[in-house]
Amino acid sequence: MALEAAFLELRDDLKRLAGQLQQLQDRVRDGCPDEAHCVAVRLNDSVPVIAGWLRKSRKQVRTGSAALAAGDLAAARRALLASERSLQKLRRDLRRELTRRDRLLDLADLRSRKPRIWGPWVDELLPALREVRKQEAAVRQSLSQCWKELAAQTQPGFTITSVGIGTHVVEPRKDRLGGK
Repeated sequence: MALEAAFLELRDDLKRLAGQLQQLQDRVRDGCPDEAHCVAVRLNDSVPVIAGWLRKSRKQVRTGSAALAAGDLAAARRALLASERSLQKLRRDLRRELTRRDRLLDLADLRSRKPRIWGPWVDELLPALREVRKQEAAVRQSLSQCWKELAAQTQPGFTITSVGIGTHVVEPRKDRLGGK
């Protein structure tokens, strides 16, 4: 996959994630039986913060794409790094505020305590949360592919020995002669 195509795929995955977050926000607001309930307040407060990190990341990917079009690999690399930092914060807030096990148990508890009141809302929310989590994983894969493609595009005098993305490390392969 070419570097430009990897950036395009990342941009598209980020756009899909933005759509999923918007759907989640709509479901949080629409049909909530009690907007003052602590679970609803937490969800309502968290999604815009996460969307803010996503906007920053998308902006950096656009900057990186423009740098690639101008032939500036160093600027593309810096933009991708800035995008990754925003995505790390997005991932942290997403897990801490929305998809952590105890947060999901809070929703299940609401549904089981008052199924008539909270059941329909929770039943709409849980699939939306799963879709956001699934799309966030796709974004991570695209980001990893961008780093791999950037590593393959090294310039003279610049060597990449390994690429770290979150907790995943991509080590360079050694050729059959034992060199790098």
